[in-house]
Amino acid sequence: MGIYIVVFVISCFLTYLAQESFKKEKKVIGIFFSFFAILLPAGLAGLRAPIVGTDVKIYGEAYFNLACISDTFAQYRELCATDFSYALVNFIVSRFTTSVNWFFFVLELIILIPIYISAYQHRKEKSMVMFMAVTFLFFFNTSINQLRQSVAIAIIVFAIKYAEDRKLVKYLIAVAIASTFHISALLAIPIYVIFGTKDFKYKRLFEFLLLLGTVIIIANLMNLLEIGINAGILPAKYLYYLDTFAKDTVDFNVLDLLLKLSFVWLGYVVYKGAKKKEKKVESYLLLMIMDLILMQAGIFSMYIDRMALYYGVPAYIHFIPMFNKGFKDDKFNKTIIQLVCIVILATYWFIKNVYLGHSETVPYVSYILGI
Repeated sequence: MGIYIVVFVISCFLTYLAQESFKKEKKVIGIFFSFFAILLPAGLAGLRAPIVGTDVKIYGEAYFNLACISDTFAQYRELCATDFSYALVNFIVSRFTTSVNWFFFVLELIILIPIYISAYQHRKEKSMVMFMAVTFLFFFNTSINQLRQSVAIAIIVFAIKYAEDRKLVKYLIAVAIASTFHISALLAIPIYVIFGTKDFKYKRLFEFLLLLGTVIIIANLMNLLEIGINAGILPAKYLYYLDTFAKDTVDFNVLDLLLKLSFVWLGYVVYKGAKKKEKKVESYLLLMIMDLILMQAGIFSMYIDRMALYYGVPAYIHFIPMFNKGFKDDKFNKTIIQLVCIVILATYWFIKNVYLGHSETVPYVSYILGI
């Protein structure tokens, strides 16, 4: 556990130094600190043993080993029927090394770089430090477990800028690229529409219909999956959600539910206080609510609630650094609300990853470091 905390703290400190350098127009120095701010957590991911992360043990090392024994990419594709870009990264890395640790390192770089660039792009309205702190506490352990989908999610975090600026073509290109790492990234397309409703005359009606439609889809999700598979719209692998991963009993993820309810409430408070100054906060709040609804899909089938991550991760990473804008505009209040958010997220990180052992990323094991 301790090594995660140390790396998170040092990376956030380096991000702070980078942020201050950018403020002073010292871009070269800012890039220097940013390089190490990204390198450190990517190195942590790269040095881990292949037993860290449930999904890593299922396909992470196995897919890379298949790439190592393949002479051509076409041959590898025959041996490994995974998403195109994820397979491509595996294959390219395997041309230089047979060490899976280098693959873990490169993949984490691909995840962290677009997120950090997004932090830089939003640095004038959001703290880069808070941006990365939320990333580490809410998403990092997921990223070293759910390999393919985490790359797709990171690209969507980056693409939020295009949704905010109403650049449809660029946003769709980003989603298309994300979908080549995990096809479920196509679920992020409505995010563009959500950011376009802030000046829409009938936005309240649209938001109500969007949320109602999402609830109806979740309530009938298993039937819709079956129809999609039978019609050939969805690949046969989704049968796992109807069979292997289907749940016989209903249960709730109480920890995630409590966390998300608390942040939806805080988000609403921020929205009421900052909606006239920051119109984007309404869109972020709507993303949080969508995430809260979509996560309920986990009631019916294991893993299918992961589709909520395309809304939840961008919402949390982008919105929480703006929470201070919804309260009295002085340094004390800004510091307090940021500390409250960090404490909530740190508690969540500890309970989920350390106490409950979610995704099996704790304890951290490294054969290279001997721990």
